[in-house]
Amino acid sequence: MKNYTYFIAALTGFFLLSCSEQSDTAEKDDSTQKKEEVAEVKPTVSVLKSVERKALPNGTKPDGTFVYAGEWDDAEGKHIVTLARVFSSREDREYDVTLESIHLYARHFLLDTTTNTYKETWKIKEFINDCEFDLTAEFIGSAIQISDENNNGIAEVWTMYKTACRSDVSPCALKLIMYEGTQKHAMRGSMRIDVLEEPMGGEYKFDNAFVQSDKAIQAYAKKLWEANKNEGFN
Repeated sequence: MKNYTYFIAALTGFFLLSCSEQSDTAEKDDSTQKKEEVAEVKPTVSVLKSVERKALPNGTKPDGTFVYAGEWDDAEGKHIVTLARVFSSREDREYDVTLESIHLYARHFLLDTTTNTYKETWKIKEFINDCEFDLTAEFIGSAIQISDENNNGIAEVWTMYKTACRSDVSPCALKLIMYEGTQKHAMRGSMRIDVLEEPMGGEYKFDNAFVQSDKAIQAYAKKLWEANKNEGFN
């Protein structure tokens, strides 16, 4: 009888130990699975890589003078952005002057995986037309930058450019445009010049999209502005 009691106790202990081990294993497996799920859903933004004009896919090559093209991947897919500049001039015989124009274009494309073709999702167009004085219209700084300041896996795409038609010493208009997805953010103001006794320009204003954006995005915008706002005269 004693041997039978010992046998039952040992058998009970074996089952309790076995169940405990299975429970620990199940908890570890569940914990590992949760970690893997977290790792899988955390999106990332790749590094921006420049692309030569001749290497751009059909439908994305810009008209005019090629300035820059870049590509990257993020949670939305594969992206391409292009910058271009178009210059033209004409003679105004009535006033005997040459009128010059410059158009700036920034175009963004997202790969459509169903057709394996790039579709344009947004476009920036800026221009100065029929300028008879000193014409300025060009992208500045690093032309295109991307970031993910709010850590949502969707790249913020930044570009800056300056424009002016002037016959005196006055600041260029300066714009910083950022797109996150198809949401446009604009920062508008002027460049700073120090050729006079009192500096001129350098101020800016956020649009509503920037005002309502993440503080980290606002800080990044201010950093870009400060790094590129100064204009020098030769």
